[in-house]
Amino acid sequence: MRIRYEVVALLVVTVFLGIMLAVARREDINLEQIEPSLVVRSSYRTFPEGYKALYMAFDKLGFDVHRLLRPYPLLPERGTLIVADAVAEHDYTEYEIQQLLKWLARGNHALVLIEYHPDILIEFIHDKQNTGDAAKENEPSEEGWQEKPWPVDVEQWWYEQGVELEDEQSATMYTARPVIPSFLAEAAPELRIRSTRRLKADALLPDRVAARVGGVVPLYRDDLGVVAAYSAVGEGGIVWCVSPWSFSNRGIGEASNFDLVLALASLQPAGPVIFDEYHQGFGTGMSVWTLAPTLTKLGALQVALALALLLISLGWRFGKPRLPDDERFTRSRAEYLTSMAGLLERAGATHVALQRVHTLLRREVARRAGMPGNTPLAQLAEVNSQIAVVDQQRLHQVVQLITVLEEQPRPDAAALLRLTAEVQRLLRRT
Repeated sequence: MRIRYEVVALLVVTVFLGIMLAVARREDINLEQIEPSLVVRSSYRTFPEGYKALYMAFDKLGFDVHRLLRPYPLLPERGTLIVADAVAEHDYTEYEIQQLLKWLARGNHALVLIEYHPDILIEFIHDKQNTGDAAKENEPSEEGWQEKPWPVDVEQWWYEQGVELEDEQSATMYTARPVIPSFLAEAAPELRIRSTRRLKADALLPDRVAARVGGVVPLYRDDLGVVAAYSAVGEGGIVWCVSPWSFSNRGIGEASNFDLVLALASLQPAGPVIFDEYHQGFGTGMSVWTLAPTLTKLGALQVALALALLLISLGWRFGKPRLPDDERFTRSRAEYLTSMAGLLERAGATHVALQRVHTLLRREVARRAGMPGNTPLAQLAEVNSQIAVVDQQRLHQVVQLITVLEEQPRPDAAALLRLTAEVQRLLRRT
């Protein structure tokens, strides 16, 4: 037996849907964190790596909490900025860094968390002193415009001088303690750390970054190296930390992790706590689909696929159309007319047939005479006497016969049959 292509397509779609459901139900697969470097640490996310808990904690404490959906030049006048290891879906620019430094110099502070993505550090190096060199790097060549490469010292510092842990070490939770006394050390005597990076005491930041922000001093360290450092910028400053996990939904409740951020935000109690969502890829004009996690999008696609499958399957006809048994054979026109005639005769409804013949005659003569179809026969007869669209004498006889039959409640069937024949002969003659 030949299988129709609709059946094959239906089987393929069904198997695909089953595979998708099986993958979504597997407990050993985390669709949200297949690769740690691709994690989006956003305040919109309620997954363990997200920052929703930190956002809600400040909101419950009465702080004005903002999500920054635009570049740094549009930061509010006062506040505390949190940059959580952004994947940089929107690239940092030199102008943004300049405006950020001016904003910090006015007495504001920023908590910059970097582990897999040192993009913000890279842009810190593209300062005014290097503008000429950067322009030379971007000069057009025979192959067209060349993309500006990463500064070599950031690559060397981040990927060689920084302490990179083994997988088993990076998955272990460590405790970091203050290196020097500070307002943060008083509020947060220890931090719980889980990160793939540490900073060496002699290489906290690349030299060009440290020079631009006014230096850097270590704040916290554990047995493997420095995990947090501080740079003073005018009246404000930046807290650098290599453990974004410590302030995520999973880690914010450990040790004094939340106390450190609270102490930093308390320096500007009247200013908002600002989460940088712009460089995470969230900006003005985003939709609910943009905010939905991967698992939710997968579920929505599965539902859409299931509905499409349902509609398609309901619309498919498997095989040729088959009429009911009582409709498989057509009836001839003569059989239909005979049945109708017999029905009218048994009902004695000859007046109905008379009315039908009258209407047919009136409309046909009116059409030939170019007059409205509801024009009375008497008026049509007067017009026909002048233009003769049909035989005038025969028309006069037919009109008289119709007048006589209409006076009868039940016109005689034989007379009605003769009338019908006369009407047909009248209309056939031109």
